[in-house]
Amino acid sequence: TGDSCLIVKSRAKHHAISTKLDKVFKFNNKPLVLQYEVQFRNGQECGGAYIKLLSHPSGDLKRLNDKSQYSIMFGPDKCGNDMKLHFIFQHKNPNNGSLSEKHWKLTSNVNKIDEVVFKDSRWHLIRLEINTDNTFEVTLDKSSVGKGSLLEDFNPPVNPPKYIDDPNDSKPEDWDEREKIPDPDAVKPEDWDESEPRKISDPKAAKPSDWAEDEPEMVADADAKQPSDWDTEMDGEWEAPLIANPRCAQLSGCGKWTAPLIDNPKFKGKWRAPLIGNPAYKGKWGPRKVPNPDFYEDPDPFRTLLPIDAVAFELWTISDGIAFDNVLITDDSDVGRHIAALTYQIKKEMSDSETDNILIKAVKYTNKYPWLWAVYIMAVGIPVVLFIAFCCVSPTKRTDTSDASATPTIFGQPYKLGEWADYALSHRKLYTNKTTEECGRTFARGRYYLVTGLVDHYRNAWTSLCQFTQLFDEVTKDEKQFLRTGLQRIDCNHTFGDYFDRNHTNYTQFY
Repeated sequence: TGDSCLIVKSRAKHHAISTKLDKVFKFNNKPLVLQYEVQFRNGQECGGAYIKLLSHPSGDLKRLNDKSQYSIMFGPDKCGNDMKLHFIFQHKNPNNGSLSEKHWKLTSNVNKIDEVVFKDSRWHLIRLEINTDNTFEVTLDKSSVGKGSLLEDFNPPVNPPKYIDDPNDSKPEDWDEREKIPDPDAVKPEDWDESEPRKISDPKAAKPSDWAEDEPEMVADADAKQPSDWDTEMDGEWEAPLIANPRCAQLSGCGKWTAPLIDNPKFKGKWRAPLIGNPAYKGKWGPRKVPNPDFYEDPDPFRTLLPIDAVAFELWTISDGIAFDNVLITDDSDVGRHIAALTYQIKKEMSDSETDNILIKAVKYTNKYPWLWAVYIMAVGIPVVLFIAFCCVSPTKRTDTSDASATPTIFGQPYKLGEWADYALSHRKLYTNKTTEECGRTFARGRYYLVTGLVDHYRNAWTSLCQFTQLFDEVTKDEKQFLRTGLQRIDCNHTFGDYFDRNHTNYTQFY
């Protein structure tokens, strides 16, 4: 059937709707949780979107108006640049039973309420929770925007001051509050000239040679035309509007020249006597304090809040398109959060899906299903680990234990100098690599490739180009001589000796 909501459909009118609660809510031993959703589809020029919890007994709701008695008023309100998030409660004087409104001190200081609530055309969840210990918290879209105490964070305060200024006390006529006074013994110096002006014409200034005094600064616009509907009898004689004289644009100026003004070095201004300490000073006067006849002390205002038996929207607003949904009054915070998850959260996710980019959508979806993080880690981590293992981890270094007097060996086999090089050269095993990819890089087929692995007498064994430096460091002196000899006997641009004499700077010189 779709979702339904209350909506203000008329501009610049008074709107009201209300309903009775199933039972009276009394402020005893459980907190009050009030939450509802609001949406400003067309923004807000001037008007409110607050809710009122009517005090018991609320009477005939058909007579609901702006004077109907409420216990708590809560919600956003805006008119021009004045933006508020109201939280007002009625407090009952324990001495005489009179009611007075208590306003949250931060009602006008909720951060970014204009951009967040009034302008973005999205649904917003507004929530108030008042606890049995007289603390409260206001949240907007599940984020706290204010918290405090019923006893400390409202104007006027719940409890009036114990002492007040005596209304019958008045300041004595001889009470002197002046800390400083003009020195009565000071005399104006004889050379003090008060007639000198602050500014004078610069005596050193000279009129520029290209200054045209005969040219007016403003002239009639030659391109202006009299409007066709100009009525001389009604509007008078038409005159073209004045514009800056175009002839003066390339000159220093036009019209009568006057020297620029500078500060007058002789200026002293009006003389005043210097100030001295007032010997008759008595301090700032204040009325004496007397006991407040209206004093009372309510240490637990939560339990004196007026019981609630109805809820109402009673609003006057310029703008239309204000929607309300999912009003909840409960004494269980978990119920409020659960209802929000089933209502507001779904709306928010649907709205976010229309504006979020792919990355944000992926993160939100993964947060909703945390097991996906393991999949991402496996999918990304395993290839990275394998790449590092095969490409960048050097093998265990081999210790050269060969004896200089022993028979020379190459890769563990006895040989005569040049014998294995001749064999490898003739079979093109020493320096030719038949593959076209090494260490993630592609080289042209048919070029020479630097051998970085063992060359067996019967088969080729190649090692990644990434490891040739470490490999060369590990072979024996005789094996290095063999490799150098073999490469020097072929038509190659450089040799191993050339390469390692240059501190392993660039292996690409070999192909």
